[in-house]
Amino acid sequence: MTVEWVGRQMTLAGRLGAAALRRLIRCRWPSLPGTRFHCRAKQIIDESCPPYEDHFLCVQVFGRFVVPREHPETDVCVELLDITDGAGRAEQVLSTAPQWQRPDSPVFYYRAHYGAVAGKRIVFSKPITIAKIPLHLLRFARRGRRKIQVLAGMIDREKGQILARADTCMEYVVCGEGYAEIQERREAVLRACVELACAVAADEPFIPCVAEVIGDWIADKTRRFTPRSDLLEPLGRLEASKGTFDTAGACEGILAWGQKADAIEAMDLALQVAALYASPSARQEQLLWELSDGLELSQERFGALCQKRLLTDNCSIERWRLLLGIRRELSPEQLRRLINEEYRKWNARITHADPRIRRQADIILSLIADVRSRQQAVSCS
Repeated sequence: MTVEWVGRQMTLAGRLGAAALRRLIRCRWPSLPGTRFHCRAKQIIDESCPPYEDHFLCVQVFGRFVVPREHPETDVCVELLDITDGAGRAEQVLSTAPQWQRPDSPVFYYRAHYGAVAGKRIVFSKPITIAKIPLHLLRFARRGRRKIQVLAGMIDREKGQILARADTCMEYVVCGEGYAEIQERREAVLRACVELACAVAADEPFIPCVAEVIGDWIADKTRRFTPRSDLLEPLGRLEASKGTFDTAGACEGILAWGQKADAIEAMDLALQVAALYASPSARQEQLLWELSDGLELSQERFGALCQKRLLTDNCSIERWRLLLGIRRELSPEQLRRLINEEYRKWNARITHADPRIRRQADIILSLIADVRSRQQAVSCS
């Protein structure tokens, strides 16, 4: 700071006023003791750390603040918010490490003991580093260039009172997929599963149990997160008897965004809905086969799911094709051969050690006997 510079500022002060002079001084010399409490953040690289773990967010504070009593013990704290879409639509920044989290959630929060401060008017004339945050432990809402708000503060350790608080903004490029994007994709898969289940009940008399089964299924799948969208929207269309159900698009979405287990779960839910009806209609049976193909399930897997959900002590004879894995377009010879194969498979289980499997085998063998009787009656007529 030179005499000439001070002279120029005094001249400006005479023209613009003392407030303008104070603003100019703060802009040129932000660390002067007379300035208010500030924070700043910058990304640094620590070459002593392993690759991919060497990027840190360095948070510093400087300036002055007033404390209500002499020599209080203080803590420092840091919070992060993603305000790329505006402060009103801020997204939380998460942490994968407990020491950088709030006690009851994965939301990023850092608090550490700083120590006692002398006097009531505290001045940090030079920037003080209060946190060195490992960036590889942070999880952001979305990928791409993000605007991150950094909030830093000093807290009275004993009373929990905030003594000073400041914020700044920085840009950070997120290369990986954001947690909000992952959740949106997960919700799209769940909504597609509901779409398929509702398609099974479409064009049939609506029964309240359908809504209960689907609602309970969604509640179980969303125990660990709060949905951002209406996952039961297809169910609303079903109850209102409005619109159609895009089964092909739903199957494609599950295969594209989900995992193999999601395809199995989707088929299982559809069969739970089908099991609510005393006997499946020809449309329902055909649709279930189409869903099995659309979800790329093997015949063995589809058959096992059908037997799991449709095989009951009083199951209808009309379900025999689904339970035995037999399509309608088979020739009589193909049908006879497949029925014989199923008979041999289940007859071998009639002496199984598990009583549940023995009971299933008994039901299937009775079903096969009824089917054979019907087929013989048809061939004789």
